[in-house]
Amino acid sequence: TVFARSSSIDGPANDDGVGDILQQDTDFSASMAYAGHYNIVHGGLTCSILPNATAEVDTGTEYEFFQTSSLGNMLFETGSGVSLYVKNDNLNIAGQYSGASLKKVATNTWHLVGDLT
Repeated sequence: TVFARSSSIDGPANDDGVGDILQQDTDFSASMAYAGHYNIVHGGLTCSILPNATAEVDTGTEYEFFQTSSLGNMLFETGSGVSLYVKNDNLNIAGQYSGASLKKVATNTWHLVGDLT
């Protein structure tokens, strides 16, 4: 669901270069469909980071996440052959009103930063 437009999000999603704000209600993958978007997520969802051979994503692509639900924590999981660099192997958004940023830095290599546990 597309909620609004934000000039603070860089992304290739629209002709004007402005990324959309999306509501994620089901599990999803870090694909070009969500590239450059501000993703509002619920707890208990999973964002799968798939190998480039399965879901090709351009190097430099970024995603932003903000969790609005107090129930559960959004999880980031990787497919086989994917390297995800994150402090202390924390793969969950910490909770309600916490956020994270995910960036592809090389083929099958990603960085994850934010309020994570």
